[in-house]
Amino acid sequence: MGEHHSFALRDPYKVSNLAKVIVDKGAIALPLQVTITLNSQQQFVFNRTPWDSNSQPINRLPCGQDGPLITINPASHNFATVAVGAIASQTFVVSNSGNQNLEVTGASLVGSNAAEFNLEGGGGFTLSPGAAQNVVVRFNPTSGGSKLATLRLDSNDPNRNPLDVSLSGNAVVPAPDIAVNPSSYDFGQVIVGANAATTFVVSNSGDVDLNVSAVALMGSAAGEFSLDSGGGAFTLTPGANRNIQVSFNPASEGSKSAALRFDSDDPDENSLDVNLSGSGVAPAPDITVAPASHNYGDVVVGNSSQKTFVVKNDGSANLEVSSTTLVGTDAGQFSIDSGGGAFTLTPGQSRDVTVSFAPTSLGTKTATLRF
Repeated sequence: MGEHHSFALRDPYKVSNLAKVIVDKGAIALPLQVTITLNSQQQFVFNRTPWDSNSQPINRLPCGQDGPLITINPASHNFATVAVGAIASQTFVVSNSGNQNLEVTGASLVGSNAAEFNLEGGGGFTLSPGAAQNVVVRFNPTSGGSKLATLRLDSNDPNRNPLDVSLSGNAVVPAPDIAVNPSSYDFGQVIVGANAATTFVVSNSGDVDLNVSAVALMGSAAGEFSLDSGGGAFTLTPGANRNIQVSFNPASEGSKSAALRFDSDDPDENSLDVNLSGSGVAPAPDITVAPASHNYGDVVVGNSSQKTFVVKNDGSANLEVSSTTLVGTDAGQFSIDSGGGAFTLTPGQSRDVTVSFAPTSLGTKTATLRF
């Protein structure tokens, strides 16, 4: 577009791919100024304005190329990312927008990477005016990297011969891809001599089998962790997964760290470490009493009311209760009926202690049950 040409205008008014022309037809008040535009039907439409003011202007006369006119849709194509060994296809529609038969004498692939594309519907064919034919191009890369080629159509189109269509794509080599969830784990505080366990899920999000050759615990405190199940060598097909159970069983107090290591044939993570941490704490008793308080309500002087309290050891070592007593200004108005004195509770063990309220005078009475 944007070219300037001089030519003799003939009937019908048909011109090809011009932006602005100056035409000379001699006796009819010419030359004319003719402006050419391309409409949505791939036709050229023009307005002419005679330089002679006595002439009548002719507006928006449809016109097309006189002869065959080759078009293709899409005009180019990027196959995006395709794995080596896989195939991606694209259909191109070749049309004849002219007014004479279009003779396509050959369709071929050219360029430095033409061998990594192939063509269906190539060869020669004829399209009458308005007819179309599909040409399918496949991208089936044999090596990784960016690939470029050209679909070339040879025809009898006087202006577009040959017609070139740019092709591009990116080829990636299929590979396994290891992933572990969670990617790290903190066991928190664990009592020395006890253990805590968690499960890791190993998966292959790649395109080919993942071969894990070894699973091991590494690091200065690796001996305080254990690989309980799922270790050893194994293979995961694409999309498959496997559970690995790891325990933390600290032998001493303090912060501990290690790594769960996976050796595999993943090309960019052939040695993948999952960080492990935890803290060993000394065992200790932990006393609880339920309920934590009690209101006996209104009790008639001379009568009594009982309540049972449950003493429990929620800790990790024996709980030694040396005494059970009632203290406070009104302790004499209450009594321990059973379960008092000194006793020992192992971790998780409980004991009932029954206390009665037997008021000897009127008024509010308070006391404390002390362990």
